[in-house]
Amino acid sequence: MLAPLKDYVFLTDPEGVKIFLVERTGEIFEQPFYADPAFQRRTQHHSAVLNWRKELAGECRWQWRKGFLPVLEIVSQEHLLELTVFEGHLLIRKDQQQFISFPPCSNSQELFGKALENVEKKWNDFFRVSALPPQLPGHDPNAWKSCFVQALSAFRFRHPRYGVGGYNYSIHDGFPPAVISMTDALLEYGHCQKAFELMDYFLERFVTPEGTIDYYGPSLAEYGMLLVLLYSFAAFPGGKELLLKHKVLLQRMSRYLIKLRNPFRNGSNELYVRLLRGAPEADTRNENFIWLHNNAWVQKGIEAVSAIADALGCREWAFECAAEAEDLKGQLRKTIDRYKTQDGLVPYVIRENFELKSFQSSIETTYANYRYYPELLASNFLTPGENLKIIAAREELGGELEGMTLFNYRICLPDDPAAPDFACDNWPILCYGRALEQLGEMERLLKVIEGHYRYHQTQDTFTAYEIVDADVPVRRAVTDWCVPVQLAYPGLLMAYKRMKDR
Repeated sequence: MLAPLKDYVFLTDPEGVKIFLVERTGEIFEQPFYADPAFQRRTQHHSAVLNWRKELAGECRWQWRKGFLPVLEIVSQEHLLELTVFEGHLLIRKDQQQFISFPPCSNSQELFGKALENVEKKWNDFFRVSALPPQLPGHDPNAWKSCFVQALSAFRFRHPRYGVGGYNYSIHDGFPPAVISMTDALLEYGHCQKAFELMDYFLERFVTPEGTIDYYGPSLAEYGMLLVLLYSFAAFPGGKELLLKHKVLLQRMSRYLIKLRNPFRNGSNELYVRLLRGAPEADTRNENFIWLHNNAWVQKGIEAVSAIADALGCREWAFECAAEAEDLKGQLRKTIDRYKTQDGLVPYVIRENFELKSFQSSIETTYANYRYYPELLASNFLTPGENLKIIAAREELGGELEGMTLFNYRICLPDDPAAPDFACDNWPILCYGRALEQLGEMERLLKVIEGHYRYHQTQDTFTAYEIVDADVPVRRAVTDWCVPVQLAYPGLLMAYKRMKDR
């Protein structure tokens, strides 16, 4: 059993752009519009606008209003503080009678009343039409709701944000997993119109006329995931119309991926090697090798585009993509069979004499454990036996802690004196959970859900951060809060529900 996780929460203006970060130590910081580029402890580098510890002493309990509404209640033995943000003001009510605001205003009591009315209506209306996940024993029934509230609160209207703190820095806005995870979760819980609105904006703002994603390091797998998700729109009312609206962009995106399969364009003279080389993830964007998760998802993505083109009546486009997808599928299968290790482990990268002794031995292996392999598993390209071999390696070669993904932070940041030796990085954990669902691995999936719920989220506000401390006496965030990890819990619950309902 690990120590509980405790760290900051953020509060936002639902009709504006203000964000405030509330620390457990008392400081409240206003998020700058142009954020710091990396995670840092704000208590050491910034000036607080307010400090709630001036109002409360001693042991305090944190909770959301009614368990999920974005009004933070801090409760001491004698007093209650309620914090929210509305119309550009941080509003604090003490014991339901004293009011504090930042910036100061003369009508803080009136604004606070309007804020409560606003959040009640907004989120009650949202959850009234939501699908319901299963309720697991010992889990708070409001946890999944809080995950949605926090994740949706980070977006600025339709404009995506990867997270807060350092992840509020604008260079992260185009990171595809933020909009993919959000759109996917909204569809899964019955909010297709909201999902369409967000994706409509993303395609207009973050896909260039050349068909590339406007982000500093998109992986090729993210292209495939985006295209597969877009194909799923066709099953919902209004989805086909959205695909038609963005037909030209989708054509250009598929042509960009097909162009990457041309060996002569990629500096190779091997005509029969038509696998794609490219970035496996933003942090490792210069590692231009043949990564299997990239190729598996591009294959699925081009296959999905063929179905989109067929639904839109574009025969030539549909035929071209179908042929490319089929060829890529065969190429990838042959390559996997050739490069598997003697004991049957599929490599995450194509390399002669590939071997894997530990997931904690290098930057590459720790990234493979946290992201490359989970995404390869989720693609459902491999055979069940090949998938189970990777899962066994995760469990036997130092890949997990209490169901969470163990991450060798020290080896990735050797010169950072504040870096912990090990941490847990769970934002891609839904990929792993869905792979377990596809395999029917109920016991393993429940272990992942329990580990994420109890140790990767705070137990009072259900706040999830991208990377958190591993097994230490006081567990805190190692990097800032982000959207995909916040939405992992609702997604894992639905994976469990589908498996249970089979």
